[in-house]
Amino acid sequence: MAAATLYSLFLKKWNIAGVEHKGYELITQSSDNMIAFAVGNIVAFIVAILAIKFFINYLKKYGFKIFGWYRIIVGILLLILLSQGIIG
Repeated sequence: MAAATLYSLFLKKWNIAGVEHKGYELITQSSDNMIAFAVGNIVAFIVAILAIKFFINYLKKYGFKIFGWYRIIVGILLLILLSQGIIG
């Protein structure tokens, strides 16, 4: 999350009405943008922590077995679709 935020703020160029801006320039244009940015980052951080906690507890309880079967089934389906020319 930190890397994506830093990229969006300092490296990526956002094209707004034909004019390129850096992310930090867009955020600092108004206090509403700054508040939205801060709230968005806080909410994303909290949701990420909850998701990680949920998945760690899930893996402790059930392990990776279901993920293994899921990958095998999806892999077989993709091979069938590719061999039939349905996807390319």
